[in-house]
Amino acid sequence: MPLHDVSESIGRNKRSFHAGFTPGIRETVLVQKIKVYFIDLSISNKTRHTCDIVEKLYEQGFSVTVFTKDSSQKHTLDRMLWTWKQESFIPHTTEIDPDSDTDEAVLLTEQEDLPVRTDAVVLYDPLPPEKLHKYQLVVDFAEVYDKARLQKSRQRFKQLRDIGEFELEYLKLGEFLGKELAYHPVKQTS
Repeated sequence: MPLHDVSESIGRNKRSFHAGFTPGIRETVLVQKIKVYFIDLSISNKTRHTCDIVEKLYEQGFSVTVFTKDSSQKHTLDRMLWTWKQESFIPHTTEIDPDSDTDEAVLLTEQEDLPVRTDAVVLYDPLPPEKLHKYQLVVDFAEVYDKARLQKSRQRFKQLRDIGEFELEYLKLGEFLGKELAYHPVKQTS
């Protein structure tokens, strides 16, 4: 079977490239695309919906970073994760402590340059595409309730699509919350 047929048979979720320099032998190396979910928000309740998404990821075993550019929003999310559901507790922190022996499952931060320590990132605010490669799963928002925010969401979606290294999926919030995520976390080793 020619190599291009093998590459095409792998499926849409993977891309391949040729490695090795042995004459006459070409190996195909599979690289998993980063899964990006764009969540349709039809009402302006992003903080609450971020908590719903964090809970979903946490319950499925993902460690999560939530990125926001605003420290006051970070503290609002911190308070919400303690109080938004009486029966729910999601261990989280707002600081990275390199001397700590324990890692919280969820990190809330406004720092763009983070060490690789979580499986997924929830973008309360957008990050540039080059900051997303350290994560296995990315959740972004399509804020359809506001025309200007929706336009920015569309631009981010198109930019990620054009890069070609991301597998994009657009879902309503309820669809995402009911979905069994196909990408399972791989724990980091020190």
